[in-house]
Amino acid sequence: MQAKALSLAAEVALHSRRRPLWAQIFVTHRCELRCPFCVVPLKRTPEMGVAEWEIVMRRLWQMGVRALNFVGGEPTLHKEIWEILSVADTLGFVTVLHSNLARPHPDLVARMNESRVCALEASLDSLDNSFPKSSPGVLDTLEESRRAGILPIVSTVATSRTSDVVPLIARAVTERGFAHVTAVYQSVGGMFSSPDESLRPTAGQIDSLFAELREIKRRTHLIRNSWHFLNNPEYHKPKGWHCDPNRTLWLAVDSDGSLMACQEFRTGVSLLDEVFSADAWGSERSRIANSCLGCSYHCYVEPQELTVSALAREAFAWALGVGKLTSGTARLTVRSRPDSIRLEEIPPARK
Repeated sequence: MQAKALSLAAEVALHSRRRPLWAQIFVTHRCELRCPFCVVPLKRTPEMGVAEWEIVMRRLWQMGVRALNFVGGEPTLHKEIWEILSVADTLGFVTVLHSNLARPHPDLVARMNESRVCALEASLDSLDNSFPKSSPGVLDTLEESRRAGILPIVSTVATSRTSDVVPLIARAVTERGFAHVTAVYQSVGGMFSSPDESLRPTAGQIDSLFAELREIKRRTHLIRNSWHFLNNPEYHKPKGWHCDPNRTLWLAVDSDGSLMACQEFRTGVSLLDEVFSADAWGSERSRIANSCLGCSYHCYVEPQELTVSALAREAFAWALGVGKLTSGTARLTVRSRPDSIRLEEIPPARK
């Protein structure tokens, strides 16, 4: 599974500027928590079973997607999540399971192993139960996952209420050797985010937060946000950043197989359509994006704004830093041409 993650790092550099590489899979909208910044549980859509998801994933592969991020809601509430993840692995995808770990199954790590999940991304909003996503056992579950060869990641949403807590979480997480990624609250008010403007961090809060995250990233290399993202806090001002309507780097698929323009807006195109047209979806996405005021979701900003070489090094750094390769270290060589990327493992020094 670690080798899969490292292979993805190389593929990021090769293809992410040319075709979609990632897809966010909203396998269910159901969730046992109610976070103030998230409206997903309120926007219910039908759920699909394994057979339908296999059709969807095969079409995603044909479009160029190689990594799937399974989210919700809470994805482990889907009764066939492990079978779906196993099919994704069989098809060749790198898979990330994003969970709040509020009520983890006692056999969670074993099930992830059987389904060959590459990474577990746990949502954590506090360390003292002051916010909904603050289960005290999250870090222990991530430690167990790492021992099983699954990359441990923690994600935290920075809002006006949590911005001062995020660095504390990032430090606690990286001290355990886990990766951390920060998402800045967006108030788009679509299928994903709340329209509550009071939750948006102020410019001063963002500046202070990003300064601390840059310091932790320099010291640990375990902050997964890119340098470009952390060095441009102005993106998070209203209308501070907008995706390119004509480029598709990150896909989102709703729980009924519908392709989304992004995680906020559905289109009328489904991956289950008997005659599926990627061009029709691209036109619909472009139309929706052109009418949107913009956002600064890191999953859209980072791949669009980074150079090929920087993308490769960012992806490789977190995969290597978190993966703790048992056989030693590894080296990524990015030459002047993006198609001449070489990933090689360096054997440990003999004692």
